Amino acid sequence: MESPENVATILLGRLLEFHFDLIFPKVEAAVRSNPLFAHTVKMCWKLGQAKEPSRAQRLDHLKKVSLPYIARGILDFSHPKL
Repeated sequence: MESPENVATILLGRLLEFHFDLIFPKVEAAVRSNPLFAHTVKMCWKLGQAKEPSRAQRLDHLKKVSLPYIARGILDFSHPKL
């Protein structure tokens, strides 16, 4: 049985695979407001459109800058907004 985190990561990866330009701005905003979502993005694989060089670079950059959001969320889950 898959964990909820794995299911979320797979679904997000598929959305980015086929609808990168539509979904990515929403993903960027969500990373900054939700450390658990930032962690989900950090685990995503690059598939389809997300593997194209310019898009892959954007996703890699987002994963890199999401680390402080993830760290703050791990330290204090009581604050939903960072």
